Amino acid sequence: MAKIFRKARQDYLGENRALKYLKYALGEVVLVVIGILIALSINNWNTNRKQEQNLTNIFSLIIEDIENDTLKINAIVESYAPYADTIGAYLGGSIDVNQFLRCRNCFTISMNINPFEQGKTGFNLLKNISSDFSEDTLVIAVIQRMGTLSLLEDISAYIEIAVSQNLEHWRDTYAWYPGFITRTNFSGFLGYVDGPEFKSRLAHNYLLIYTNYVPGLQQAKTGLKELAEDIMQWKVDHGYRPKTAEAPGS
Repeated sequence: MAKIFRKARQDYLGENRALKYLKYALGEVVLVVIGILIALSINNWNTNRKQEQNLTNIFSLIIEDIENDTLKINAIVESYAPYADTIGAYLGGSIDVNQFLRCRNCFTISMNINPFEQGKTGFNLLKNISSDFSEDTLVIAVIQRMGTLSLLEDISAYIEIAVSQNLEHWRDTYAWYPGFITRTNFSGFLGYVDGPEFKSRLAHNYLLIYTNYVPGLQQAKTGLKELAEDIMQWKVDHGYRPKTAEAPGS
């Protein structure tokens, strides 16, 4: 092809056909420009296809994160659920200390925390490429929704601090603490449970756990389920067929 163009150019020049050569030269330029545009279009298509495939893979990781986070949330909520009514009744004065202590693990609300730790594998990867999808509404929604889970981690950390402070206070203040911790003598602690200080500390943890932490986890679970459904629909719209249509968190 190049030889044909070169021969035609020489023929036109040799015969002094300036106008015809000009048309030929212009045609060459047009062909080159068209070739460049086609190459750029193919390159852009390949780039977009690679970006979309990368986003699809990240969305798959985020689905895994959501599934794992949902399992964690279920376990935490279930661990606290059996004690809410008894603790609330004791703090409200509708049951006495003996009835309260029949709930073996109720008093341990002031001593334990079931922490929530968000899965961030897919989330962190998505944040790293978010500038490539700055106008993608789903990418924006995923980053915002997953970002709010950090608030639950903050609440969990705050409860952990409150629990630690309770234990340190008991350790440094009360002679019954060694017998209580070693489970060899509960008499001093049982008297403490019936006093105003324990109720005050129990009420504070009850507020943190049952008014903030648990409702926040339940709300997050609902949001994660909706987010998983949106991601799955995006995958279907982009040619991916999931193995199951059921979203995590159901």
